[in-house]
Amino acid sequence: MRASVLRTIITIHLHDCKYCSHLSQLAQLPCLKFLSLRGGHVEYIDSDLESGISQLRKFPSLELLEMCKLPNLKGVSIEEGEEHFPCLHEMWIEDCPLLTFPRLLSLRKLRIMKCSNMTLASISNLCGLTCLEIANNKELTSFPEEVLTNLTDLEILKIVDFSKLEVLPNSLASLTALKSLSIGYCHQLESLPEQGMQELVSFPHEIKHLNSLRRLHLDGLPMFHSRENTVIHPEKLVFWQLPEALRHVYNLQSLSVCRFPSLTLLPEWLGELTSLKELNIVQCDNLASLPECMERMNLQSLNILGCAILEKCCNPGQGEDWYKIAHIPKVKISQNCDFLGVNLSSENFIGLRRFHL
Repeated sequence: MRASVLRTIITIHLHDCKYCSHLSQLAQLPCLKFLSLRGGHVEYIDSDLESGISQLRKFPSLELLEMCKLPNLKGVSIEEGEEHFPCLHEMWIEDCPLLTFPRLLSLRKLRIMKCSNMTLASISNLCGLTCLEIANNKELTSFPEEVLTNLTDLEILKIVDFSKLEVLPNSLASLTALKSLSIGYCHQLESLPEQGMQELVSFPHEIKHLNSLRRLHLDGLPMFHSRENTVIHPEKLVFWQLPEALRHVYNLQSLSVCRFPSLTLLPEWLGELTSLKELNIVQCDNLASLPECMERMNLQSLNILGCAILEKCCNPGQGEDWYKIAHIPKVKISQNCDFLGVNLSSENFIGLRRFHL
């Protein structure tokens, strides 16, 4: 089919086109906004270097590019240029192990699954990103250090289903615009050691530099043990606790502590989070009481869901901890966790001011 016939086309899906090796004519379609490629043997979305054609604006209207199961894909274009993909705002990538990203200044949102170290390292070229989701890798134990460098505009970061991931990169501290950090199903994640403390097993202390952070989502992770040199009561050293680095994230407005069966107490330093307005405690089966600081906190909403032991302690008017929370305007205590789960699974994080652990 001639390209002239497709000049008004807006959406193209090419799935399992095994004998299609060149897509250069698509680069000249003036109205194309969405392109989906699944399966095939292409090496570049645009591989045309012919004189004249290479000087044209490539994919002038393309806004969303989806690429899946392309084992030979090396890049979106064989040549780089700021005039190419001028409107590309969003990319979805899955199982493209050879892919590296060029500089794409217009790109704002990237969702990438089953990616290689090489692909991850090249994300630093996408300096205009505001939302990054990395998911589904069963092999990597750490990220390339450069993966988060240059992403000074990044507001939303999601890391999901890295079953062997042990540490987060030090470049996390460079994300000064970050508002939402979500980490889920990374069951081997232990720590981000500070320099000179090789045996530290704790939450990344670099998080205290993220002054814009409003949301953190850690789901299904093991708890982090307190550092041995942390000044706490000796009898508490045997307990699993919330990571102390969180006490320095002063701009938190909502904190959720979710599905930590080893958690037996909440720290008194929660009272230092003066911006905190909402606290959600979900499925913490062994949490037996609330800290004394709760009585002094200016919370507007407290949800205790699926916590059988804590529910008894906080029973309105009767529980031994009720006096700590009686001043809070909205208190919900229930074995039903469904309503909170729906809210937290939302894909739209823009504008959120919630911190979910």
